[in-house]
This record gives sequence, C-alpha cells and structure tokens, in this order.
Amino acid sequence: MADPNVLAMFETLICNHRGVPSSRGGTATNAGDVSNGYEGGFESEGYTESRSLQSDREIFKLLQKRQKACTIAANEFQNAGRAELVGKEHEQAGILQGYLNQFDIMSTDQTVTAIRTLVDWMNSKGTGPRRETVRKQLFQEGGPLHNQIVDDALVTTTIEELVKDIPPLKKNSEKKKLMAKERAERRQS
Repeated sequence: MADPNVLAMFETLICNHRGVPSSRGGTATNAGDVSNGYEGGFESEGYTESRSLQSDREIFKLLQKRQKACTIAANEFQNAGRAELVGKEHEQAGILQGYLNQFDIMSTDQTVTAIRTLVDWMNSKGTGPRRETVRKQLFQEGGPLHNQIVDDALVTTTIEELVKDIPPLKKNSEKKKLMAKERAERRQS
C-alpha cells in the first residue's frame, strides 16, 4: 500500500498549483505546507517555506525525480532480497506515473520547431548561437519553452545538432562584442 502521506502531498501539490480543489481538502500554498506530514519534505530538492514551486514544469520535474528514486529503491531492495519492499516501491512509482500522465508534454515537433526558430533568429542577428546561450534563452522568462514540459534529452540533442556546424569564436574580443550585443538586445526587448 502506498504511503497515504505521499499521496496526500502530491494530490494537494498538483491541485493547489492548478487551482483545483483537492479531494483531501488540502490548502497548501507552498512546498513547505505541502510537505507537512511527509518525512524530509522538499528541502532536499531546494524547495522550502520561502521557495515555493512556481510552475507545472517544476512539479513535473519533482515528480519525475521522486519516481526515479522509487525505481532505484525497488532495484536496491530486489538486490538485497527484500521482496516486500520492492512491491511497495513499484506501487508508489506507479502512482507517481499516474500523476505524471496528467501533465501536457510539449510534442517533439513543437519542441524542435521552437528551438529551430530561436537558433535561426540568433543566426540572423549574427550572434552565433552557442549551446549554453540557446538553452538559457529557451527557458528564460518569455522564452519559447519557459514553463513548458519538454523532453530535456530532445532539447539537448536538438540544440547540439543545430549548432554543431557553427565555428567557435576565435578571439576573446570577438566573444565580448557578441555578448555585449546580446545583452543590449535583451534590454531592448
């Protein structure tokens, strides 16, 4: 049987974030409230009473991380011969998967199109897109993938594919000029 505190925590977390009443009557307003009754809370994830979850993307990432932890724990219990605990971990991973299935994940085509559009725009501006710069602009506030739930592996491989043929900057002064140009453009927009 899955831990009822874990179930209550995740249901309250998702319902309150989306503005939907929880069947458990939860009224959590941040991660600290949600984690009441749950050993460890979210402190190990960097969320405290003063740092609440801000988006579906953050909730999705947290649920994914917890599900992966359940799967790893199940494997460790299996190796240790603790079959009674393996079932519990698999059950909790399944419950977490049910919550994960409630999220709308951006399609592969939409993700690739958003990345390609940004890289093309950066090329047209002459800023010479780099992996780090592209990723940062994709996920920053106002970026095409800001708060979107996407396949991170797809984002990484797509960025690498699109910028692989762009030659590296040769001089520090050239790099500084491009960085200054990018900062000026961000200030204007």
